[in-house]
Amino acid sequence: MPATRPSLAPIFRSDTQMWLLAALLLGPDRDWSVTELAHHVDAPVATVSRELKRLRHTGLVTEVRRGNTKLVRADRDSAWVSHLTGLLDVTVGPVFHIADVFASMPGVNKVVVFGSWAARNAGHAGPAPHDVDVLLIGDSIDDFAATVRAGDVTEAIGLDVQTFTVTAAEWDSPEPDSMVATIKQRPHLVVFDRDLQGTGET
Repeated sequence: MPATRPSLAPIFRSDTQMWLLAALLLGPDRDWSVTELAHHVDAPVATVSRELKRLRHTGLVTEVRRGNTKLVRADRDSAWVSHLTGLLDVTVGPVFHIADVFASMPGVNKVVVFGSWAARNAGHAGPAPHDVDVLLIGDSIDDFAATVRAGDVTEAIGLDVQTFTVTAAEWDSPEPDSMVATIKQRPHLVVFDRDLQGTGET
């Protein structure tokens, strides 16, 4: 991820910092290894280690040990946590909610966010996104069920969510000039991949 200030929330120093905080504060409470977090936010282990050190010094992250493994988790007792959680919820929160809702849908193997939201996340200048385009990838996706879930997510996050579905073959080997080919050429964010069992990979 680029080290520039993210367009979605320029108050954060970098994308890595923003996505680390999002993983720790918006995701389920759990212990993370540095390697797991680095994979989750698609950043070098050394970069994530430096960011975690800063977060520990500010009291946002607490460190525990399990045998010889050093693990970290959000410190929910920190006075800063509730305020940061609220800020993250209105910036990167939508993709966490989208990943959660569509990952549990039968037939969905991968969930990709594209369009204006993904462009702002990639640092492309422009107005704040008012909608989120979501591509569902799988071989047996119920389009009607996807539309129903999109409506539920729209109500939950306050942004219009529009879903599109393609097969795994169409995603892996898109036809020239197809929608998938265009998406792959432009900013997009893989928020769920069943093969990786995670979110936040770009």
